[in-house]
Amino acid sequence: MELGTTVGQNPADLDWRHRLRAMGRAVRSLARAHPSAFPLLLNRSAAGPSASWLAAALQGILADAGVPVSEVPRQARLICAFLLGYTTGEVTGGLPGSSPEMLEGAAEFDADLDDLVGMVELSAAPSSAAKTSAEELRRAGG
Repeated sequence: MELGTTVGQNPADLDWRHRLRAMGRAVRSLARAHPSAFPLLLNRSAAGPSASWLAAALQGILADAGVPVSEVPRQARLICAFLLGYTTGEVTGGLPGSSPEMLEGAAEFDADLDDLVGMVELSAAPSSAAKTSAEELRRAGG
């Protein structure tokens, strides 16, 4: 299964926040579907197209979010480390502070994805953050 096909929608149709969440869920879904093979993503030579898709998708998401070009590599590393670390820990049983019940649901993972979205919003270019705030005000009727 190719990681890029598990998102389920045309990524171009989603805003960057939805793409980031969808990508995170796709990585988690892949890990849960293939728990024995998933840790191979940590080995660059074995990762192949999935790893390059992940890196390219992260760069596109961060660019669309308005993250300054100089910050994109750092942000991409942080997000990639979270996604691969969380999901590998989940499938190998090495995730600190986790219980089987917590791991069955997606609420904890989704809360962490929301934190990643917030981190990206904080580092985005001020004009992008202002545009987002104006869009949110319009949707709220303000």
